[in-house]
Amino acid sequence: MNIFFQPYQQANKNSKFSFLKINLFLLIGFVNFSYSEISAQKEEVDPNGYNVFYYSNGKKSSEGYLENGKPNGFWITYYESGLKKTEGNRVNFELDSTWKFYNEKGHLTQAINYKDGLKNGLLIKYDTVGSVRSDELYVNNLKQGAYNSYYPSGQLNWTKNNVDDKLEGFAYEYDSTGRLITIQEYTSGFLRSEEMINRYDENGQKHGVWKEFYENGNLKWEGEFMHGELNGIVKEYNKKGGLKTLEKYEFGEIDTESEDVVFFELEKEVRPDGSMMVGGYNNGMKQGVFREYDSTGVLMASFEYRNDVKLAEGLLDTAGAKTGKWSYYYETGELKSEGEFSGGIKVNEWKYYFKNGDLQQKGSYQNGLPNGNWKWWYSNRQIKREESYRRGKEDGVVIEYDTLGNVLTSGEYIDGIQDGKWFYCVNDHTEEGEFRDNVKHGVWIYKYKDGTLAFKGEYINGLPIGKHKYYYPNGKLYWEGKYDNGLKEGEWIKYNEDGTISIQIVYKRGEEHKINGVKVKRIEG
Repeated sequence: MNIFFQPYQQANKNSKFSFLKINLFLLIGFVNFSYSEISAQKEEVDPNGYNVFYYSNGKKSSEGYLENGKPNGFWITYYESGLKKTEGNRVNFELDSTWKFYNEKGHLTQAINYKDGLKNGLLIKYDTVGSVRSDELYVNNLKQGAYNSYYPSGQLNWTKNNVDDKLEGFAYEYDSTGRLITIQEYTSGFLRSEEMINRYDENGQKHGVWKEFYENGNLKWEGEFMHGELNGIVKEYNKKGGLKTLEKYEFGEIDTESEDVVFFELEKEVRPDGSMMVGGYNNGMKQGVFREYDSTGVLMASFEYRNDVKLAEGLLDTAGAKTGKWSYYYETGELKSEGEFSGGIKVNEWKYYFKNGDLQQKGSYQNGLPNGNWKWWYSNRQIKREESYRRGKEDGVVIEYDTLGNVLTSGEYIDGIQDGKWFYCVNDHTEEGEFRDNVKHGVWIYKYKDGTLAFKGEYINGLPIGKHKYYYPNGKLYWEGKYDNGLKEGEWIKYNEDGTISIQIVYKRGEEHKINGVKVKRIEG
């Protein structure tokens, strides 16, 4: 909070100050309040007491306590009309507790909680009739947790989630009747997916994908409508996420002969000790999720089957989401991968295997995104690739090898962007140069496997510039020419291996102008 006092003095025998002009500039969060020139009362300003300041029209402009000449405690500011503009408290000269802001008509527009000068608590915005328009939570000036916006009726419109000032996870949009109509998914503020559901066509008929959900958030039913009629696959789920029925519709009629339709029969196998296994069968084969309970009804384990083959096993939480350690298998029964879930999202270290049990890949997840060091191996156990991730993006040095351990690629990423020196081994030659913000920059050099120069050229922000030269494996010049701002310009010459000229082409702004001295004729249109 910066507050500047700008005094103007005029000598007077009866008073130390007869007139004082003060400009107050208050910067509060993202709102910049600039107060025009205002006048204090004729009395002397008390730098350690209560003061009232006025506009030149005599209307009160602000009032509150000064401490050592700076605002502290409760302050109120006003518009020139006399209506309240802001009000709030300061502790130790920092914004504290709830601050309120009003428009020129006197309506409350927003209220925000502060602590130690930082936004901490709910920011609530209001419409012109005083209804809550939106609310969002701040922690130390960063948006954290739920953001909600509302219709004038008070019905929820959008609900989203923030992590460190960025949208994260799922966001849901509802229409004015409370019907869910949009599902979005965000990662670090970026929109990853958007699905529009439960909508009508211009004639008020159901059209597109429709979904229903249980109170616990799990999907209950989903299907697709074509102008009011079901058309396509329709699925129904139980509260724990298991598939109950699957049917196919064609323009409102069930297609019982469709090969896409799979009917499940839920069965419960009760063992002598009271424990049981519950899951679905199709033609006598296990399909989908199976759950195993002990004799007291506590869920002990969950399994995933396809055509009677176990593909995965682990635990589900009360909402039906994967939690704890899970193992996945090849259809032939070998362990394929293993790791942990939390709320249905991969976390911590995961390992992936070849069918013979050798490690194929290893790395960690944070909130479902690769994070930290990752390694890959060939089937001969030779290291294949090493790199680091940060929140799902490559970040740090990456090295890739061939099956004999020779380096194929090396370089560095910064937040998913190639930057700095890079090396490639491509078929019969190597390439070396620098990237800047994911594009080539500076001089790049290619060499044949024996170290003989194969190419040399320069780039600026990804565009080739200046002289570029290519060479035969015997060191003889093969092709040379000049680029101007990414376009071929002037004479380009191609040579035979014995050094004689094969062809000469003159370019103008990237287009062929002459070939071996003969002007290129262009056919217009």
